[in-house]
Amino acid sequence: MTTAPIRWQIAAEFTVHGEPIPKSRPRAKAGQRPFTPQRVKTGEANVRGAFEVAYPDWEPIPRGVALRIDVTFYRSTRHGVDTDNLLKLVTDALNGVAFADDEQISNVHAYRLYGAGADARTEVRISRAA
Repeated sequence: MTTAPIRWQIAAEFTVHGEPIPKSRPRAKAGQRPFTPQRVKTGEANVRGAFEVAYPDWEPIPRGVALRIDVTFYRSTRHGVDTDNLLKLVTDALNGVAFADDEQISNVHAYRLYGAGADARTEVRISRAA
């Protein structure tokens, strides 16, 4: 059985300036509750902030709408970072802000490029099924 290809309509595009930050697992110290490292909190706040500046009156795309996300990470160095951890920080940061829930994302295109130097950034495009 063949299904018709999904047509995507661009809903939002924005850039987060600065070195892309990977999402890391919550840390735990002996006898304490797990906590999210400050670097991750700052990275998520930067992504949310860039989105909210670009789209100040945005209402999250409601549940039930399939989404595609295209993300290009321009890093200054080749320091070992997994692309899926970079993507996870972006989708978690936009959860409840750009879309109701990241479970709506059914199509992902993520690219990690090096040599950006001072122009390190993350470019994000969110598309919805047309």
